[in-house]
Amino acid sequence: MEFMGCKTSTLWRCLFMLVLLTCVFRTAAPGQNPKLEKASSPQKPAAVTGFSLDVILEGPFAICTSVPGKPGKFKILVPRVGGHFAPGFDSDLSDFALCEGDFSLNLGAGHSPGPGQIPQPTGPTDPIFDNANLTTCPRSDGRFLSLLVDSPDKVFVASSAKATVTGSSVSGEQLYVTRTVLSYNGVDLSNIKVSRDSGTACKLDVLFKDPLKFIPSTTEGHLVFSMTPSERDDDTHTDSKAAYKELADTLGLQRTVNFPPSAARSSLEKTSPGISIIGTHDDCRAPQILVTP
Repeated sequence: MEFMGCKTSTLWRCLFMLVLLTCVFRTAAPGQNPKLEKASSPQKPAAVTGFSLDVILEGPFAICTSVPGKPGKFKILVPRVGGHFAPGFDSDLSDFALCEGDFSLNLGAGHSPGPGQIPQPTGPTDPIFDNANLTTCPRSDGRFLSLLVDSPDKVFVASSAKATVTGSSVSGEQLYVTRTVLSYNGVDLSNIKVSRDSGTACKLDVLFKDPLKFIPSTTEGHLVFSMTPSERDDDTHTDSKAAYKELADTLGLQRTVNFPPSAARSSLEKTSPGISIIGTHDDCRAPQILVTP
C-alpha cells in the first residue's frame, strides 16, 4: 500500500521529511532569516529638524545683516565694554562664556538660512533700530568679539527703551530696540554647536565642544546670547550710555545716547535733591545698532 508515493512501511519517515522541508522553507522566507537580519546594518534614525529655535540677543550689540563673502549670514559684533560680564550663551540646560575671537553658531547641516527680513515700524509708537549705513560689516581685528549666525526666518523685537541718539539721522526721542530675537525654523536641537573661527584659543573653549543642551521633550528651544551688566546702573543709566558709546566708537560712529529721567527720579528730585536711584541689575538700555550696507 502506498500514500503519496510512499510505501506504508516508510510512511512515517516520509511525513518526517515533509515536516523538516516545510520548516526549512519557512526559515528561509524573506525577512525571517536570522543570518540575513544579522548581516544587515541597522539604519540610523534621521535627524529631527522640525523644531524651532529663538536666539535672544541681549546686550550692547551691533547686528550686521550682510557679511562679505558669507551670503545668508548675520554677524553679531560685541564690543569691549567695562562693567559687564563676559559675553556668553545660556540655553535651556547649559551655559558658558566666550573669550575674545570670532565664533559661529552652527544649526546643523540640514538647516537653510532664512530671508532675514528686519521688521519695519508701522506707526509712530513702534520701536525702531538705531541704524548705521556702512559700506561693509567691520572686521573684528581684535577690537571686539563676533558671532556668525544664519540669516533668521524671522526677526522680533524683544524689548525697547526711550532714548535720544545724537549723531544719527533720526532726531528727537525715539523708542529704540534694546533686545532682539532671531527666530529659526527646521532646526535639529540635538546638534547645535558653537565653534571658534579665529583668535587665540583659551581655557573657556573646552566648554562648548559638545552641543548645547535643550529640554529633550521640547519642540521649541530658547538660546540667550548676552552680555549683561555686572553692576547695578543708576537711574540716569550712566553705564548704558558708556556701553553705547563704546559700541558706536567700535563702529567708527560719532554717536551718543541719552535717556529721559524716570518718574521716580523726577519725584525724588522734588523732595530730596542730589539723591540717586539704583536701577535693576541687568538694566542695560543701550540701543542695539543695526548695520546695513
